[in-house]
Amino acid sequence: MSASSTHADAASLTHSSDIDGLASAAFVKMRFGIDAKRIFFCDYTPESLLYASERIKPLCRPGFTLFITDIGMNTGLKKAFVNLLSYINKKGGKAVWFDHHPWSEGDISKVAKLCQIAIIGENRRYCATEITRKMLGLNDGFSIKLAEIVHYSDFNLKPDSRNMKRLIGAYALSISSYSTMNRRDAYAKLRNIAVLLSCHKLISSSIKADAAAFSKLNRLRVSKMLGELYVYGNVAIGFGETIQSTNACAEIMKKSGKDIGIYINTESNKGHMRSVKADCSGMAKRLGGGGHPHACGFPLRAPEISQIKTRSGRSNFSQKLAYLARDLPSADLPSSK
Repeated sequence: MSASSTHADAASLTHSSDIDGLASAAFVKMRFGIDAKRIFFCDYTPESLLYASERIKPLCRPGFTLFITDIGMNTGLKKAFVNLLSYINKKGGKAVWFDHHPWSEGDISKVAKLCQIAIIGENRRYCATEITRKMLGLNDGFSIKLAEIVHYSDFNLKPDSRNMKRLIGAYALSISSYSTMNRRDAYAKLRNIAVLLSCHKLISSSIKADAAAFSKLNRLRVSKMLGELYVYGNVAIGFGETIQSTNACAEIMKKSGKDIGIYINTESNKGHMRSVKADCSGMAKRLGGGGHPHACGFPLRAPEISQIKTRSGRSNFSQKLAYLARDLPSADLPSSK
């Protein structure tokens, strides 16, 4: 793949929840000139993948390529991805997958083999944006700088540059705020970010405004969440409306002094886990989610959604989570570049 810009019969399917997915999609758009409407999104729920698949399948024909970036694999996604990739192949298209989350051998044999190119599996050196940049041959100064910013953001590292800290914070808060919107509006906002980045622009006034508007609400919700923590063993769990997930888990760990912080978003019905020492990725997969050893998440199932509506239900659910976390293996944190 050369670095020259060409308009290709391609589309992007990327992670909807952080800057790593959006920057990866921006690189695909930058490299191949795809229309913004051909940028699709997925989280770790089957519903989001099926929604995207319905819109991708009409595009499939000989010469079509789907670039999948920053999306790992879990049990809930496997069947839908096999269906989508098999359909693309049947129509004469192909799929290219760039990811850095842990993959099981079974997922590799059943899913990755359906791709023409699959750079997948846990990568503790590079995030998906960095892998995508390298594979697409984007070696200009802007692309290198953007990949560096995303590296610090995705691996939850602290940059020395104040400007980089502000950029990372603005994206974290704005993207979190979009998750409170309906799917159509949220995806429009996410596409706008990918388009902005593809035009070699790091930030816009609207992103700054969205981040600032959500910042105050985020602080209030974090404070409310910390007033009702459930602590068992080495795990602390907090429940609350939409909050920036890394910030929420960090505050939970800080107040409780525990190694594992779990934030349950009672609006999106998703769990977010962060840790310093423990590898939580296997636990997230058991719960139908995925992610990195120290940063991962999972969807709540219908019985659990009903359960967490009461204090006693939250306590019981928290004890279940603590039980699952009792023997998690340890893992070193990734270092800065």
